[in-house]
Amino acid sequence: MTINVVGGSASPAFALDDPDSAWPALLAQRFNAEIRQESQGGLTMVRSLDLIDSLPQADLLILHLGTSVAWPKPIIELGARFGMDFHNETAFHQPPHGFSGQLGVRLRKQLRLRLRNSIKYLLFIVGAYRPKISIREIEDQVNAVLALSTKRAKRVVWIQHRSLQTMRLLIERGVYERYYRRLVRAVRSHVNDSFEFIELDRSFLGGKNYLLDGVHLSDEGHREIAEIIGAKITP
Repeated sequence: MTINVVGGSASPAFALDDPDSAWPALLAQRFNAEIRQESQGGLTMVRSLDLIDSLPQADLLILHLGTSVAWPKPIIELGARFGMDFHNETAFHQPPHGFSGQLGVRLRKQLRLRLRNSIKYLLFIVGAYRPKISIREIEDQVNAVLALSTKRAKRVVWIQHRSLQTMRLLIERGVYERYYRRLVRAVRSHVNDSFEFIELDRSFLGGKNYLLDGVHLSDEGHREIAEIIGAKITP
């Protein structure tokens, strides 16, 4: 079996010690399959089109999208200025692990985290902290991704990633939830014999399955995702 995987930074073993702990690698071991994977941090549905098209034909294509569906403009456009680096504890993005270093260093990092959140509120008030795409564009983007995907594989599985939002501001959580629900409805409407949709249920949404940032998966989260997908694709 050949399996293509296209996804954001939640698909590989991001910030984990063992690259083989990621769910694509676990699936490859379970099914003795050839895995071809393309992943990009902050991957949008529009940018995923090039990655999907770059991969050869496969028996199965697994899409692991939606992490950045409601990311605001400052995260994307001003990220470099604020130190946008998923591995960087002082980045505009939230850190994947707890703050390290001596007490004074940890306190300074916590202060910078609070400062970043204050900046977010100010940006929201002036209308700058808004998602980069309109919520009305979601259906069109889903249609484009699936139209191409069904041409690149005999079978397509879309597993919808969902972040915990526990490290996010209340305003971020509200915007994310609206976009997430719109995305789920759009994808679910395409389900048929050759296309399956997996939405993570609430039992998955616990701290043990995520890193500190509430976005990227822990070792246990990757194992759980591999089990969920494996159960779906088992003949």
